Amino acid sequence: SMTTQRARDDSDESALLRRPDHKASVSVTRSLGTHRHVGGEIVLSSKREDVGSITLPGYGVANLFARYRLDQQWEIEMRADNVFDKSYQLVNGYNTPGRVLLVGLRYRPGLH
Repeated sequence: SMTTQRARDDSDESALLRRPDHKASVSVTRSLGTHRHVGGEIVLSSKREDVGSITLPGYGVANLFARYRLDQQWEIEMRADNVFDKSYQLVNGYNTPGRVLLVGLRYRPGLH
C-alpha cells in the first residue's frame, strides 16, 4: 500500500504535525501447509514536521512473523519487529523500541 498526501492546515497552509507526505508498506505472507504461515513487511515513511519547527527524518523498518494454527480457534504467533534495530522517532524526544521479539497466543471463538 502507498499513501501520498499533502496534510496541511487550511487556515495557513502549514504542514500538519507528524504526518508524512509519503508512506508505504509491502507485506508478503507464505502458507506452509494448512497450519503454518510465515511472512514479513517493510514500512517506509518520509520526513515530517514536529513541534518547534523540527523536521523528523524519514525511516524504514522491517518486520517478520510466523504463525502456527493449533486448531480451529487457537493460534500461536511469533513476531520480530524492527529486525535491523533501526533507530527512529515518531515524536521528537521519544525513541521507538529497537528490535522486539513478541510471542502470543490468539483465541478466535466461534470459528469452526
